[in-house]
Amino acid sequence: IAENDGKKILQKVIDILIKAMIQEGALSEGELSHIIKEGDTYSQETTHITLMNTTFLHKGPRATFDGRELMEKMKDIDLGEHLIPEIHISTRFHFRKEDGFYEPLEIMKLQHSNFLKLKY
Repeated sequence: IAENDGKKILQKVIDILIKAMIQEGALSEGELSHIIKEGDTYSQETTHITLMNTTFLHKGPRATFDGRELMEKMKDIDLGEHLIPEIHISTRFHFRKEDGFYEPLEIMKLQHSNFLKLKY
């Protein structure tokens, strides 16, 4: 896989998933503020990972956190490459009782040869 092929594959997956979710009524165009639409293709300008989330602390008002100093200190840390064996389509505000994670509507298992390979 060439340098940017992983991102191209991920963008294609995003496009397919968003189109399917709109077609099935699980998403509307108005809910896509973080998604770019070019012609009939959907993509994300940047992909992200949430490292810290204060949403579910339940200790009064939501605390804000400026992580710029931490990110500057950690900028040279290599988190390696990770294979993604499945994609979870989840709904917000519905959680699994056993672990508190979002309740998945669907889990798409990827064939080993089709695993998404992400490098951070």
